[in-house]
Amino acid sequence: MDDNFAFDVIRLRRIAELYEKENIQCIKLILVGGVRISSATKETLTLLKRLCVYYISFGVESLSDVVLRFIKKGTTEKQIEERVKEAIDMGFKVRLFFIIGFPYQTKESMRKTYKFVLKYPIYQVRFFNLIPYENTELKDWLDENGTFFYLPSEYMNDFKRYQDIPIFEAKYTMSAEERTEELKIADKVANLVKERSKFLFDEL
Repeated sequence: MDDNFAFDVIRLRRIAELYEKENIQCIKLILVGGVRISSATKETLTLLKRLCVYYISFGVESLSDVVLRFIKKGTTEKQIEERVKEAIDMGFKVRLFFIIGFPYQTKESMRKTYKFVLKYPIYQVRFFNLIPYENTELKDWLDENGTFFYLPSEYMNDFKRYQDIPIFEAKYTMSAEERTEELKIADKVANLVKERSKFLFDEL
């Protein structure tokens, strides 16, 4: 298990060369840890194809430049769309991950996200409730600019229970009620993508 298998392109290139040198036949590989869009390039995707990777995940988090800058993701809306489209065009089954609840995220940006997901033949999509980890910049920011409904000792030890429950309110964020509603809408979008993919990928 490698949480970021495609990060080091030099190593990736060497692995592809070793595959070919040792005449290793095509082995189906799934990158559980995903591919980081900020470091992914056409070469990265091409090397993954040479290694017979057929299913990749992108941790997009948000389709809003304002939010992406706030969380220091190192990507832009344009880069995200370019990489996703490129991966699809190259024949990958693409899975996307998003998070709902970031500061500066709006209902309008979420609508744009849903339209983006449905615009392309995405294989799977998952939306997650924002869970701030202790000792992170995000947690510190929320401590200064918001109020927590639950203690970290509660939500960090029972992720499943809090996967659909907003655990804080803060400046520049959607209200807890709005985020609850967005999580419900996102779940419907994810199910729609799941059902649609059966037809798009001949998995009926």
